[in-house]
Amino acid sequence: MFYFPVVFSENPSESHYPNRSKRQPPLNHQSEERKRKRLHLYFGALVAREINRAELRR
Repeated sequence: MFYFPVVFSENPSESHYPNRSKRQPPLNHQSEERKRKRLHLYFGALVAREINRAELRR
């Protein structure tokens, strides 16, 4: 069984763009959400594939 820890910072714009001025808002929050969902889908598929492979090996 494989577990993939996916860590998301509370404020992604802070960590990714340290030079950006504080008062400027992040570009668009929805792209972050979409990226996050896609990542979760991707890791879910990966885990499912590993489980299927383990089942077939038996």
